[in-house]
Amino acid sequence: MKTWIFVGQNASCGTPNEKTGRMSMYGDFYQAPDRKTAKEWAEKMDDGSAHTIVAIGGKRAMRQFNLGASMRQFGENLEYCPEVYRDSETGELTAC
Repeated sequence: MKTWIFVGQNASCGTPNEKTGRMSMYGDFYQAPDRKTAKEWAEKMDDGSAHTIVAIGGKRAMRQFNLGASMRQFGENLEYCPEVYRDSETGELTAC
């Protein structure tokens, strides 16, 4: 089961949603093949700053960070986000 990761900052970006007026958080989505890999990626991406947001979860949890998008746009954001995987040669986590 895929798990998504949001890595961003405590700041809004983009234009407000036409219907709700809500905005999205500034950051990127990543998808991982499982929760264990997602947790490892989140730990790697967390810089310890109070302004950094790192969250792991399913689609419902990720929606709160992308409220400025329509449901269709949100689905596309998750569908086309980089996938986290372990490099077979080095063993390092990377996203592509």
